[in-house]
Amino acid sequence: MNKGRRLMDLVTVRNKVQIVIPPHVREQVHIEVGDILEADVEDGKTTFTPKSLVNGHLAEGLKDAKKSRTPRALWKRQGCNNRA
Repeated sequence: MNKGRRLMDLVTVRNKVQIVIPPHVREQVHIEVGDILEADVEDGKTTFTPKSLVNGHLAEGLKDAKKSRTPRALWKRQGCNNRA
């Protein structure tokens, strides 16, 4: 019936809506504590894709830029002149 297929692991949603990724899955995709994962839902399935720290910093920077929190905008708000 399940010939050639491995049984899927089941995980439980815990306090604070946290899940534990089984060790063999973490090892296969090289996930470590502190890594950044992109969460997505498609056709009712949830996927988590490991992202590099650079991608995380870029995403954070884009959010800041959209909110006009770039260094130049902050300097202007504070009345500072960024020219030497």
